[in-house]
Amino acid sequence: MALTCISSDLRGKIKSSKVLVVGAGGIGCELLKNLVFTGFEDIEVIDLDTIDVSNLNRQFLFQRQHVGRPKAKVAEESCLKFNPNVKIKSHCANIMNKDYGISYFSQFNLVLNALDNRAARAHVNRMCLGANVPLIDSGTSGYKGQVELIYRGLTLCYECTPKEAPKTFPACTIRTTPTEHIHCIIWSKYLFTSLFGGVSEDEEDVATVSAENGGDGDGSGDKSNAEEKLAEGENLVWDKDDEPAMNFVAATANIRAHVYGIPLKSKFEIKGEFESDPFLGRFNKYVLRFQFFDFFLQKDFPFFHRLTFSNVSAMAGNIIPAIATSNACIAGLIVLFALKVLDGKLEQCKTVYLQQELNSRGALITPETVFTPRNPNCFVCSSQSINLVTDISKLTIRDLEKSVLKGRLSMVEPEVMLDQRIIISSEEGETDGISNQSLQDVGVISGSLLKVEDFVQNYEIKIVIVHK
Repeated sequence: MALTCISSDLRGKIKSSKVLVVGAGGIGCELLKNLVFTGFEDIEVIDLDTIDVSNLNRQFLFQRQHVGRPKAKVAEESCLKFNPNVKIKSHCANIMNKDYGISYFSQFNLVLNALDNRAARAHVNRMCLGANVPLIDSGTSGYKGQVELIYRGLTLCYECTPKEAPKTFPACTIRTTPTEHIHCIIWSKYLFTSLFGGVSEDEEDVATVSAENGGDGDGSGDKSNAEEKLAEGENLVWDKDDEPAMNFVAATANIRAHVYGIPLKSKFEIKGEFESDPFLGRFNKYVLRFQFFDFFLQKDFPFFHRLTFSNVSAMAGNIIPAIATSNACIAGLIVLFALKVLDGKLEQCKTVYLQQELNSRGALITPETVFTPRNPNCFVCSSQSINLVTDISKLTIRDLEKSVLKGRLSMVEPEVMLDQRIIISSEEGETDGISNQSLQDVGVISGSLLKVEDFVQNYEIKIVIVHK
């Protein structure tokens, strides 16, 4: 075990430390194994996802018989086989649930993030800042990755720098916890392959990679050929330039978005296309053999709208396979960071990057030489207020809550006060009567100051309204 090369003082800290691992996926599996072998004896792990056959090539704590079971629970069982004396407690739950608030995070010496969801990472960031617990955040994208320490007063926080919209999409989020419309689009592409591609479980990853690269297919983009294939019961190959396939993906994406309460995109009627295009009519007939589509794919269904072909094509081509070796490297770096934090060597925990290509010194792993300065205008770890530029006659209270506070600012249960009056309550139903009113209707003017609190996150911010 790794304990043989660690000082006795640090060994004691490792054994007595209580560690929270958030995420039991690609990085999380490697990380849990590393923690157990390093000598950590009190570990909790939380993950909302269940095991899918496509996880098995890189999440080695899981085997085929585990498919469909909670990742956190199976990870616990597998790690106990490495060392039955370790105390591991698993939670199959959403880390953003209010049950896991500041008091929950405060019981840990370290929190280790192995998440692939931006909103969840932002939430854990705020929890750790509020609880004053060191957070080691991480992520991978293909062959690249990074590990960084987040600690109040020393480093920048996760939200100090603006995050670009992700160009790659985690399979577990797509499958079980979609939060954005893009997740629904990717799910729809998987569905197309499952229904019409005849892909076996063992071939799933290969088919996914083929789809990611656009997949010219073998003529399925031609309407008459695709029509013949369906009529003869043959398989179709996903092709993002195939218009009927894109109709299917766009339609089912919006169905799923509606189910999960995600706003639909680019609304326009598709009834005419089903009536005017004979291929779409036959395509619909083959879909209807699956009973649950018999309800959803009726052309008169009120929320049956879609994205443009170009938007869906661009989004549906942006999945890249996770790389097991990248996850392993990053998980190892997380544990090294954890040891330094426990040993009081925080100054040695500067952000480390895993690169796809060797740098000028022949290295793939490159650390920063200094801590990046904190952002004095960060709306999370500074005391600054932010400006919201909007048309107060059009922005409703509901939109302020869902799109701005919960969407852009990643809050969980925001409460908003205007001049000592609550206009958005954290108590369900308390302010429903004004939710469809505009900001102007409830007395907001340009220059109004809104005091916003999220008691789950122990987070407070002031928003200055600027009318445009």
